[in-house]
Amino acid sequence: DIFFFLLITILILVLWLGARIVYRFHHTRMPVPERFNHHTSLELIWAILPSLVVTMIYLPSLTLTYTFDDLINKPRLTVKVVGHQWY
Repeated sequence: DIFFFLLITILILVLWLGARIVYRFHHTRMPVPERFNHHTSLELIWAILPSLVVTMIYLPSLTLTYTFDDLINKPRLTVKVVGHQWY
């Protein structure tokens, strides 16, 4: 539930920022474009923040997967599958 809330929040933020950029920098509102080159700290935040969000999402699922592997010591059913090549 918290991951869904986090994803919806990020979606709303990105859509709002996109709409704001489209509105503010439309050619009718700003006929002469501004000139700027780089903003290093903003680029670092823009790169690190999504990786942290993805890490927060996959870590609980990864630990859950490995815990389920440790719970089953002796399975009740074993399936043997034999495959043959088509001739």
